[in-house]
Amino acid sequence: MEHNDNEQRLRILQERLGQIKSKQESQQTQQPRVENTPAYPTYNPKATQSSDEDVILVNEDIKEKKPSGFSSKVFVRLLILVILIGGGYYLYTNFDLSAFIPKNNEVSEQITSEEAAPLQYSLDFGEAKHLVILSSFEDENAAIELMNKKTNEGYAANYFFLPSVSNSNEQIYRVYLGPYFSEAEAKQWAGTLESKSEILNL
Repeated sequence: MEHNDNEQRLRILQERLGQIKSKQESQQTQQPRVENTPAYPTYNPKATQSSDEDVILVNEDIKEKKPSGFSSKVFVRLLILVILIGGGYYLYTNFDLSAFIPKNNEVSEQITSEEAAPLQYSLDFGEAKHLVILSSFEDENAAIELMNKKTNEGYAANYFFLPSVSNSNEQIYRVYLGPYFSEAEAKQWAGTLESKSEILNL
């Protein structure tokens, strides 16, 4: 009988504890928690661990809301940009950038300047002013070979080095027939050739 009484008391005690616990939970849900945290952290010796976390969060909020005047990242970026622009301008004004351009452009500039200025020959054959240009060679031996071939075929053939008889800088040898007194005669001789030729009037 005494055992039953103990069990009954224990059950009643557990029910009471459950009622008290549920009452406390319902009071906590009904009353919203009001945070009265100051705008700046204060020293509170009785503060619990949870209140310390609240103070840290408040400090972070203050840091985020703090207006940042001129960001150091923006300053560094602007400084790098100014250095790059200044360096580029210095290089552009103080160095000859044409040295970095390939030399093929120089060759094309020479060709265009030669095309702009007409060729002027210093050949003097008296009254004979017309030549039939057969071909041009960079190698003098090739020019001599063609000249000998045409001479053996019965033509009056010869050759000249272009820079020595004209205002051209082109380093070539030209093989020609002639000279002839009239353009018609030069054309007549050019017509006997199998290869393409050009009439040069001095």
